[in-house]
Amino acid sequence: MKANYSGIYKIQSKARPKLMYIGQSKNIYKRWKRHLGMLRNNNHENYELQSHYNSYGEDDLVFSILFICSVKNLASDEKYFIEKYKPYWNTNLRADLEDKYREQPKQWTLNVDTSNIEKFRQYFKLKRSYQLYNN
Repeated sequence: MKANYSGIYKIQSKARPKLMYIGQSKNIYKRWKRHLGMLRNNNHENYELQSHYNSYGEDDLVFSILFICSVKNLASDEKYFIEKYKPYWNTNLRADLEDKYREQPKQWTLNVDTSNIEKFRQYFKLKRSYQLYNN
């Protein structure tokens, strides 16, 4: 049975050692199994890591534990290792537990000419009533 360690882990390419991913987990063994499952099913959330896996295969990836720490220190310890190694596959370089994988929503501005809206409403109202009564 595998031990339940919380801490910081690294996934690194053997063929291209500069390519790596650093993550954190309450249970490193389970997290590694989850990474492998997603990679094997071709649905990993990290597109670049998935692409590398598809090109080089599972044997190219080395999984290692960088640091064992308590759950309360996961975010700060992960941030330290991300800043130290600057891993290529970490697309979100902020180490926050709450929103680690969420991207900030983009603000979109839509400029609409409202002068013809009432004409469109009237047109669709007439068209809808015509379809209802002529069936």
